Amino acid sequence: MKRKLESDGQITMKRTAIETSDFWKVVDEQEKKYGSVETLEVNWGEDVGSENFD
Repeated sequence: MKRKLESDGQITMKRTAIETSDFWKVVDEQEKKYGSVETLEVNWGEDVGSENFD
């Protein structure tokens, strides 16, 4: 949803089409990287818990 704050304080919300939304694309990318939320344990990668920051 797109939100817009008007100068009079009103908020306008507009529903976006599913195909223009990047939400599910991000979900798919994160599932490929970290594993499915349906699994018992998520794979956070080799550096989890380390002090190395990307």
